[in-house]
This record gives sequence, C-alpha cells and structure tokens, in this order.
Amino acid sequence: MLKHLHDPRLRLLLTSFAILYFELICIRWTPSYIRALIFFPNFILIAAFLGIGLGVLMARRRFTLLPYFPAALVLFAVAVGFFRWDLTIESPESLFFGSVAGGRQESDPYFLVPLFFLFVVGLCVPLAQELGRLFRQMPPLKAYLWDIAGSLLGIVAFAVNSFIGATPPVWFGILALIVLLLRPWPSSSARVRAWGAANVLLLIAAVGIAGLLAAGTYWSPYYKVVVDRTDDSQWEISVNNVAMQWIDDIDRREPFYHVPYWLFGDNSFRHALIIGAGTGTDTAAAIRHGVERVDAVEIDPLLLQLGAKLNPNRPYDNPSVRLHVDDARSYLRNTQDRYDLIAFGLPDSLTLTSGFANLRLESFLFTVESFASARARLTDDGLLVLYNYYREDWLVDKLAGMLTSTFGTPPLVITYGGSGKAAVLLAGPRLAQTDVAERLPNVIALGQSRLQAIEAGSHTRTAPVPALDDWPFLYIPDRPLPAVYIVSLILVGLVALGLTRAAAPSGSLRRFQPHFFFMGAAFLLLETKSVVSFSLLFGSTWLVNSLVFFAVLAMVLLAVVINQKVRIASVTPLFVALFASLAVAYLLPPERLLIPSAPLRYAVASLLVFAPILLANLIFSRLFKDSLDPDIGFASNLLGAVFGGLLEYLSLSFGYQFLILVVAGLYVLAFGIGSIHLAPRVASGDAIDVGAPDA
Repeated sequence: MLKHLHDPRLRLLLTSFAILYFELICIRWTPSYIRALIFFPNFILIAAFLGIGLGVLMARRRFTLLPYFPAALVLFAVAVGFFRWDLTIESPESLFFGSVAGGRQESDPYFLVPLFFLFVVGLCVPLAQELGRLFRQMPPLKAYLWDIAGSLLGIVAFAVNSFIGATPPVWFGILALIVLLLRPWPSSSARVRAWGAANVLLLIAAVGIAGLLAAGTYWSPYYKVVVDRTDDSQWEISVNNVAMQWIDDIDRREPFYHVPYWLFGDNSFRHALIIGAGTGTDTAAAIRHGVERVDAVEIDPLLLQLGAKLNPNRPYDNPSVRLHVDDARSYLRNTQDRYDLIAFGLPDSLTLTSGFANLRLESFLFTVESFASARARLTDDGLLVLYNYYREDWLVDKLAGMLTSTFGTPPLVITYGGSGKAAVLLAGPRLAQTDVAERLPNVIALGQSRLQAIEAGSHTRTAPVPALDDWPFLYIPDRPLPAVYIVSLILVGLVALGLTRAAAPSGSLRRFQPHFFFMGAAFLLLETKSVVSFSLLFGSTWLVNSLVFFAVLAMVLLAVVINQKVRIASVTPLFVALFASLAVAYLLPPERLLIPSAPLRYAVASLLVFAPILLANLIFSRLFKDSLDPDIGFASNLLGAVFGGLLEYLSLSFGYQFLILVVAGLYVLAFGIGSIHLAPRVASGDAIDVGAPDA
C-alpha cells in the first residue's frame, strides 16, 4: 500500500478522513475536560471550519505546515490536561451550572474559550493545506467526491468507536496512524529521517497523553465518567468534570425523592416511569415505597451499569424493574403503557447531542410538548413529578408555568433552602383527588432533617417564556440573545476576518467566490436543522446523530455522482425545486411529523429533511464542476460555513424553524450573486451561468 500513498486520490481520501475524524475528536473529547466549551456549543465546529477554510486558502503558499501537525497535537493535548478546570460564567440571561469535580475554579469565561478555539483552528490548518493542494491536482468534482468519501469513512470510524466503547487513546491512535500514512515530513529536507522519527515520537506522545488523561475514567457514548468514594462513604459520579450523581442508601438521600410517596402514602402507586433513571436512586425510592412495577429509562447505558454495580439498594436487580436504554422523549412516544406516576429524575446532562446545534441531551425533554406527551401516558389518577437542584428561582417559575399550561391548573411546588435551590414540582389529576393541604405539613416535617423547606403550595407566580419543541432552551429565561453570546460571536467573527486576511496569499481574496460562501452558510444551517429534526423525532442518541451525519454526507456524495453521470444544463430549475422544498419544510415543522408509525415517520421526515440537502448539493456540485479556482471556491464554501455557524445562534431568539427562512435568504443571495459573478465567464464560454444552459 505504501507505494500508492503518492496517489492524489488516496491521499485526498486519507486527508479528508483525518480532518473529519479530528474534528469529531475535538467535539467529543475537548469539552469533557474544558467545561466552558459546553456553554458555547458549536464553537469547536466553527473553529474547525475556519481552520479548514484557512488551510485550503494557504494551499498556494510555498511553505508546508503538515510536518508541524504532530507537535501542535502534543501541545493541544498538554493544554487540555493543564487547563482542565471549570469556568463559572455569571449571566442573568442564561443559566450555566455544574459543580466542579477535582479541579480548580476560574471566573473569567473569556480565557479558555478563545484559547481552545484558536487551538482547533491551528490544528485544522496543516491538514487542510494538504487538502487544498490535492484539490488542485485533479478535476474539481472528482476531488470533491474523494473528499466526501473520506469524510464518510471518518464518521463511520468514530461511530464504531462509540459503539464499542473505545477510549481516547484509541481515538488518538487511529488519528496518529492516518497522519503517519500522510508522511508528515518535508520530502525535500536533507534530514527526512530525523523529521520522520521526531514526528513518530510526537504522535506516540499525543496518544500517551490522551491515555494518561483517560486513566481511571470510563467513557460512555456521551460522557467521560469518573467514579470516586467520598469521605462519607458515598459514591460520587462525575461526568465531563462535573459532579453529577451520588450513590448512597435511599434513606440518606434528599427528601424530594420521597415527596410523592410521603404525600400519598406507601403502596399508593402501582406502575411508575422513571425518566433519567441514572444510577438508580429514583428507582430505589419507588421500590422502597411499594411501587409494584417500575420502568426505568436512561439514555446512557454506562450509568445503568454503574448503578447495577454500586447502588447499595440494588434497585436494578429487582424483578419488578424493567430497564430501557432509550431517549426519554422517544420512549414516551413509543410506549403503550399508562402510569400512575411519572418522575423526571434529575436529567440535567449539560451534555451536547452534537457540535452542530445548541441542544443538550435533555433539551426536548423539558418542553411544553414533552410534558403533554407525559400527561398522555398518565392514568386518570396519575401524577407527574419533577425534582432537582434548580439553582435559580426563575427556572422553577418557568417549569411551573409550563406545567400549568399542560395540565390547566398550577402545580404543587415545594422549594428548599440551602445551596442549589432544590425544588419539587407535582402536577396531574391525583392532586385534585386528594386533600393536599392537610398532608403537606407532615411531608415537609419528614424532610426537614436533610433539607429545610422554605415554601410550599400551588405555584401562581408569573413564569418566563416556556420552552417549546421549536425553542427547546430551558436554561434561558427569555428569547433575546444573551449578551454573553453576542459578545462571543462578535469576537469570533472578528478573529475569523483577521485570520482570513492574514492567511490568504496575495491576490487570492480577489478570486473569492461569494456564491459558494453563501451556499456554505446555508448548508451548515441545513445540517443543523436536520440534526434538530431527527433528535426530536427519533431521540437525541449518539446513534441517531451519527446516522444523520452519515445520511447528509451520503446525499452530498449522491449529488456529486449524479453530476458526473447526468448533464445538468441549468441550475435554475434546481433552485426553484430547492425553494419549494424549503417552503414545505417550513410549513410542516418537525413537531407536526410525530406520526405514531415509526417507519412512516422516518420516511416522511427523510423526504422533508434530505430533499433540500440533495438539491442544494446538486446545485453546488454542478457549479463547482466548472470552477476555475476549485481550491478558492472550496475555501469560500468552508468560510461560509463559519458564517452559518454564527447565524445558528439566531435559534436562541427565534427558534429552529426560523433557520429555514435564513437558509432561503442565503440561497437567494447565492442565486443572485452567482448570476452576476459568473456572467462574464459565461459570455466567454468558460462556465455556466446560474441560469444559463451549458455551452
């Protein structure tokens, strides 16, 4: 195989694999140690696209950066290990929380975020410079096909890592192997052997550092998990550097686990559903108080395994308990069971579903539509209960308002003093069938030894804007974009502009292709919308997201193949079809597609989600086929994706369906500017116009 490594097609395949695979490592690995990046969800993705765009622009420069990638990778790994502490971000407009586990505390949010943003940019540049040079060695469409093929293989490889539970040393080992196949040393240097030996050692060092950081940790498809024994003999479960769960005997745990049973009595519930079952505390409480059957739903299989192993009450060994590894929203949609108790058991993951959207694992669980779905699974005497440490009074008010909207009456709310602002919210028909006021004092008295109740009763305060499926942002009280994001986005935009001007060779920006820029921005938003739609319709699991990414790139590959096989004379009909498909997608939002039949739901959703993606890429690949400067065109497209990543934050104010209007506007710009940009070349017979037949 080594003699074929000089083949541009194979090198392009390997380079694209390395870029996509490294991007996924950054999205998955870096926030597991650098908590601040969780609160700026797609910054790593934006940084990757910026680095790739800059690298492709630098393909025309004489110097080669690939030999320096191994050293930069080592510095990156060392920095992650050195700076692995949490940031406490103070913002009245949004809620950032998490107790730091085993690290230092820092109050300035604008330190680590830009540092690691620049790290990711810098690491993507050397690989992308090689990509840009390879694009110039073959016809544009052929190069694009090999690029997409390599990206598909990168997604498959990382999905396999998640499936088999591979740890970061394995991830970095695969990356190191691919980079070595690219021979990251200058072929013209008199010291080729020294360069090669040094880079081999550096890549081994990077793998070793990843291994040292992973020592004593578990890696699920969603989290880095650390298990520690505390001074009072509890098990502390830290996920992504945040102390998230504690395992102890149920009688030593917080009173909110017991409130529904104290209020209505032991043996008063027959069939309970625990959402976010985790390591089993909620399930243990249900068993302790005489619930006959329990369905425990947890998205992360590793947490269930740890609960089965470490929980002293052994709740998952009980034959009355059924375990379900599933997204909670998906389970509620698909189950036919009815429950007289549904408990949302502290499912605040603070973990992203992907780098493409501002979604956490639990985003679609805490919406008005989700509460309505839970209400539909309650019996006529059922009860829905939520409890957690909510940190802010407005968050309790927001949840209470959403429950009021769902059930038509205010929920019963008990709030506790002390740190964390713990609270219990109860809603459902059972409240109206019981004299709650008479029993409430006894419930409060039973829990006073652990947490002091400071308020109890029906909640009637004014609530912040409710979270909806189209705006699933529980931890933001209102729709205006929080100032912390506005400042951050402005800084990213300025950095992107400055780096682009610095990286571009003389004269290359004059050949910048704005129609490809706007297509890149629009396509990034289409990808974001596809992830959001499928997360809502089929669950926010790693498998769903992997399949969506694979399907998106498969549509891109299909578009390239079609353009190779079929003569497309004009892209104007494709633009018309694209705008029509966007109109249909806007008029039929994902929540309208919650069809009971899963196969039919998948078929309809795939048609609505992937039709615009296929049409958009038929247009792009047709125009790219005739590009006179394919590397500049590709760089323009990638830098457009950076702009699209910034525009994605509009969803925090206007919701995800609004992004379709933004996409349509961007493609209008691409169509209009493309017509003007290509007109002189069409007149000379060099290329097609956006609306003209092929010469």
